[in-house]
Amino acid sequence: MFSLFASPEFASRPSGSDTSENWLTSIDGQGKRILVIDDEYLIRHLMTDVLSSVNFRVVTAPDGEEGMRLYREAPESWDLVILDMVMPVMNGEEVFRQIITQNPSQRVLICSGYNDRYEVDSMIQDGAIGLLAKPFNLRELFTFLKKSTDI
Repeated sequence: MFSLFASPEFASRPSGSDTSENWLTSIDGQGKRILVIDDEYLIRHLMTDVLSSVNFRVVTAPDGEEGMRLYREAPESWDLVILDMVMPVMNGEEVFRQIITQNPSQRVLICSGYNDRYEVDSMIQDGAIGLLAKPFNLRELFTFLKKSTDI
């Protein structure tokens, strides 16, 4: 089962073009930068391969501490941060709070199998653009990316 929870501005259903068989080719990342912070190697590898194939520039971090180090190097340069919730060293909520303190307008997508609705709802109220629940399918990810990165 795949679940996608979004803040109201991103909650509408996909347009007709997103439901066609060309959904994969209907996206062009236009070189936009995405920081993926997730402790699961397969998720980082999948995100890098898939998103790079449609012209996103992807940088990954295996934990929150490394993710914050990368983020701080150029906080205004990230078009989107995709953030896992449960990670070693520094958890997703802690990373999220540091990111929005540094850059309140940063778009952050929570991508996690961890589903504490209170915690996720609190993060969405504080600026996260939504939750893509693991396991997810690529069609849902791409639909969300189109809405959240203005492509």
